Amino acid sequence: MKKGKSKLSWFMKIKIRDNKEKPDKVKVKAKAIVKAKGRGFFNHIKNKLILSFMILVCLIVILGIVSYNLAAANSIKNYEQSTSQTINMVGDYINLGMDSIKDLSIQYLADDDLGKYFKGAYSEDSLRYNDAYKSISKEITSRKLSDKFIQSIHIISPKAEVITTGNTSLSGDELFQGLLETKEGAILNEDHNKELWISEGSYLDEVLELKKSDYVLRYMRSFVNFKGFIIVDLKSKAILDIYSKLNYSDNCYFGFISEDGSELMYPDDKNIQMRAAMNKDINLDNNGYYYTYYKGQNYLFCYSKVGTTGAMVTALIPKSEMVKQISEIRIITIAVVLLASVIALLITFFMSRGIGDTISLLIKKLNLAADGDLTVNLETKRKDEFADLINSVSQMLNNNRKLIKNVSEISTKVEKSAGIVEDISMQFISETKNISSSITEIEIGMQQQADDSTECLTQMDELSMKIDTVYGNTTEVGQIAAKTQLNLDRNITIMNELKSKTKDTNEITEQIINDIQELEHTSIAIRTVIDVLDSIADQTNLLSLNASIEAARAGEAGRGFSVVAEEIRKLAEQSSKASNEIRNMIDDTQARVKTVVTSSNIAKETISQQEIAVLNTLDVFDSMNQDVNLFIDKIKDIMKYIQIIQSNKKTVLSAVQNISAIIEETVASSEEVNNVVEVQLDSANNLNDAFNELDSYATELNQSIGAFKF
Repeated sequence: MKKGKSKLSWFMKIKIRDNKEKPDKVKVKAKAIVKAKGRGFFNHIKNKLILSFMILVCLIVILGIVSYNLAAANSIKNYEQSTSQTINMVGDYINLGMDSIKDLSIQYLADDDLGKYFKGAYSEDSLRYNDAYKSISKEITSRKLSDKFIQSIHIISPKAEVITTGNTSLSGDELFQGLLETKEGAILNEDHNKELWISEGSYLDEVLELKKSDYVLRYMRSFVNFKGFIIVDLKSKAILDIYSKLNYSDNCYFGFISEDGSELMYPDDKNIQMRAAMNKDINLDNNGYYYTYYKGQNYLFCYSKVGTTGAMVTALIPKSEMVKQISEIRIITIAVVLLASVIALLITFFMSRGIGDTISLLIKKLNLAADGDLTVNLETKRKDEFADLINSVSQMLNNNRKLIKNVSEISTKVEKSAGIVEDISMQFISETKNISSSITEIEIGMQQQADDSTECLTQMDELSMKIDTVYGNTTEVGQIAAKTQLNLDRNITIMNELKSKTKDTNEITEQIINDIQELEHTSIAIRTVIDVLDSIADQTNLLSLNASIEAARAGEAGRGFSVVAEEIRKLAEQSSKASNEIRNMIDDTQARVKTVVTSSNIAKETISQQEIAVLNTLDVFDSMNQDVNLFIDKIKDIMKYIQIIQSNKKTVLSAVQNISAIIEETVASSEEVNNVVEVQLDSANNLNDAFNELDSYATELNQSIGAFKF
């Protein structure tokens, strides 16, 4: 009998002690979950956003640098070609002036009146001699004034007076004999068909009172049928005037170099010498350009040879001057890059600030809830996924508030029930004395029931252990489901970001297609302009042909005009050739543009399909999230029912134990009624103590629930 009583007391104390220890374990586990963990730099959303936008800023900077370098290279290339073309045109223009000087000498050679005068045909007739002298002097003076390339004209013969635009006191014979003693005079006297371009003739400068600085070259040739020389000086000012009209800065230098090395510089700078700046290792063609290092600075050296005279026009352009031309591009590029960077940083700041503030508010409210304050209210003005998250958390807090409230009500009911059971146990003690008289009659049946009660008690112990196992497994499943829900929320956030990036990529692709189509329209417009240029070139070529025909009809008088017509024809052919090359380049560009448009459209369709796939994936995640939420709700219901089963389990175990004790005591009452009654009274007292402990546990449960505000 004492063995049954001790077993009952031991079993109930163990169960009560286990139930007291469980709340502490739950509290520790909850604190472990809520406890904030240290995060690395890349585990913060704000830092990830900033890093993402900084990558975009770096790409924008790289794009600006590449664009600036390409624009600078193209600008320098255009500057080089433009300067080279300008120098070629200057050379052609000066060559045209020198050809006009040659044509003038040919005209004098063919002039019969002039030939008669210098052969001495009028020496016997002073009147005709004077008339011829005046006529020729007037003609060369008029030619000097009308031709801007001519500085002075001198016609010398030993049989007539010198006719010159200069001044001399020597006779024709004296001047002719003195000129024969010079190098150039001896050359012309040996070969009457020879033509010379020299940069200096000191003898003529002295006797004719000429200044070397007034002319850059001197053209000399002899008469074919009689002794005499025709001398024409090329005006220095004419060349300087051409250079002065070129639109270049003062740091740019232009030169005219004769075959013998004499230089004419513009602007005049004694420290700059064109021949010294030339690269002696480069073989010069008719025209071209290259870079040279001169006096500690890089220069673009352009050159163009002037016909067959051996002279050359040159230009020396500092590379720093070309870089100034692209300064505006650099400023615009830097401004655009800075503006894009500032906008990206502002967007990053406001986005990260908005997300950070929302998450901070959510963490603050959840910490209050973790401390037991379930009255917290979560509200937000956002209309994105954070609003859904906050609404879900708010709904979770409301459900927890209702759950704690229900547990509190059940605990109060348990406490009241314990008081009622205590009264019943007191009544049971008084009634036990009356039961002792009937124990003998049911002794045989009670023995069998005692055995059955012992077996039932064993099975109830096993059932209690299985219920505890199910409760623990259900708790773990709930935690796994909660983690699954968090992972789904993160996946939904990532998919939304991917959706936004896909949409931005699609918009950029559409903009690229529009820009390429605009480029195609521009190419078509340029082709139209090229067609107009072809028409102009054809008309120019026809005009040149007509001019050549008219010049041929005019004979010697139209020879100079024939040269001009030939140059116009060449210019028309070059224009037509350039137009064809440009048309071919435009055709190639249009073909490439069409290929790029096709590729861009394919890329656009691919991105659209990706966007649809992202949306479908997002729908799947939303569906999974709803299913997980439903699963968590079901787990909570199961846990609530298991808790009720655990409460009822205690009552059933207690009842079975009491029945077993009563049966054992009833069986023993046949031997010793007084002992049975005494044991029953002790069992009743133990039962009363057990319900007192149950009442104490219910009170402790109410105090724990009181820590929550709801």
